[in-house]
Amino acid sequence: MLSTWRDNLETGRRGVWGVWGVWGVWGVWGVWGVWGVWEVWEVWEVWEAIFLPLLPPLPIFPLLP
Repeated sequence: MLSTWRDNLETGRRGVWGVWGVWGVWGVWGVWGVWGVWEVWEVWEVWEAIFLPLLPPLPIFPLLP
């Protein structure tokens, strides 16, 4: 199950008020650090795998200089 950045942010909020703030550090790391980037990438990979083949082919020539 993939957690979203909102889940990570909520985990961070709970940790700030929690004992030792361990979950807060984990939540901040999830939002701003490696786990946040990794989860965004995984969401993109899923989106790409499901929806990209359904889109019409996009012209590439306008992007070229």
